[in-house]
Amino acid sequence: DPAHPAAVAADHRATETALAESGLAYTVLGNSMYTQLIPMGLDVMLATGMLLDNSDDGATSYVTREDCAAVAAAVLAGGGYEGQRLEVTGPRAVTQAEIAALITEFTGIRVRYRPITDEQTVGDLVAHGMPEPQARLFATIGTSTRNGYTRVVTDVVERITGRRATSVAEFLAATCATRFGDESPSSDAIWFNLALHLAGRDGAWNPTRPRRRRGARSPVSAVTGPLSEAPGRGAGVDQDRKPRCGCHGGERECGCWPTSNRDPLPIH
Repeated sequence: DPAHPAAVAADHRATETALAESGLAYTVLGNSMYTQLIPMGLDVMLATGMLLDNSDDGATSYVTREDCAAVAAAVLAGGGYEGQRLEVTGPRAVTQAEIAALITEFTGIRVRYRPITDEQTVGDLVAHGMPEPQARLFATIGTSTRNGYTRVVTDVVERITGRRATSVAEFLAATCATRFGDESPSSDAIWFNLALHLAGRDGAWNPTRPRRRRGARSPVSAVTGPLSEAPGRGAGVDQDRKPRCGCHGGERECGCWPTSNRDPLPIH
């Protein structure tokens, strides 16, 4: 659809046009949004109780990478779909409000969905270190969801692989069970994991990791033991056991950590 608002849609369209005009045998697999994207912000959601997104009440038919791989393998091995475009989706389209409810159910921590505007999305991403051009491209994903472009549901996974596609509920239940076991995560664990994530100690590349001022200390740079033993001043964990930065010697609020759930991440 030439009117598709997602920035990546034009590239996909051009690729599929080139394939169609090449004379080669081909099958296009149009994967929906990956379910694995959902828990990427889980620590922030649990720490703030908020899921912020600009898709409003739009729904997405999330599909797991494993299901996509199974479809691709079956198509390559068996053939029979030359010249076709297959929409690879999950079994149901879900909204961000439904995702927040599922996270609440599987963790025992109340998370609610708060819709934000496209410009707020861009502003938040830029504040956390993403260049504005990329932030504007990223925000178009929510725009496309809000306008109904991601709610298509097909039976491609089950029809081609012979097994039902994994639902968002099944995926999140397994993810939360793996991370937290049978018990709800404690507030200490949530805030400590969030602090480690923001400090870059999780070993994962984080494209939205906030930039810190030169000389500013990591949120957990002063944490040397259990949270109950954390210092009361400087960077580390406050008396309410929430991590904070070392600005102003930790003596007053500086906006680095949220006070109203509006900005769930540090701004520098």
